[in-house]
Amino acid sequence: MIILGILLFVSATTYGLLLGAFRDRIDLAFGTKTVGIVLSWFFMARLLVSILGGHFTDIIARRSVVALAFFVGGAALALASGFKDVWALTAASVALGLVGGIVPVSATAYSADWFPPEKRSLAMGASFIWGDLGTAVSLLAGQFIAEASPGFAAPLLAFAALFLASTVLALLLPGAHRKGNSQ
Repeated sequence: MIILGILLFVSATTYGLLLGAFRDRIDLAFGTKTVGIVLSWFFMARLLVSILGGHFTDIIARRSVVALAFFVGGAALALASGFKDVWALTAASVALGLVGGIVPVSATAYSADWFPPEKRSLAMGASFIWGDLGTAVSLLAGQFIAEASPGFAAPLLAFAALFLASTVLALLLPGAHRKGNSQ
């Protein structure tokens, strides 16, 4: 549960980063109109992944899907930190949507795998706390890192490192405890 809580916290940072330092960078470099275009990809990706993600976590081991989402998110942020182009920021926006969509869906599935029905609401309530905290902390931390550093690359690289570390952490999640399920 501790690992899952940490991963939920980290996945929620996607929204705080998106609303804070990431948005500010796009606005500063390309203007307000571009902010809406680039950020819309986050929401489209998150919607699509939220719908399809649960299906894939039922077919493929949940921990593998979560690890892959974090890896893609970390790689895209690292890529975007080195390029000052709209396409790189759009790719990062999509990757943030991927992370922000797949991890909460997986956490919901894990709660069904790990807890009897009478304990699931407790597990789900705990996940909301981690998510809200991750959003708030990342909104403030992203802004702080951006202000304390000379360029926009620092917040992206900091969150890229966090996502890549979460890739490894996700692989430490145990498999499902349901009979006949080897996730």
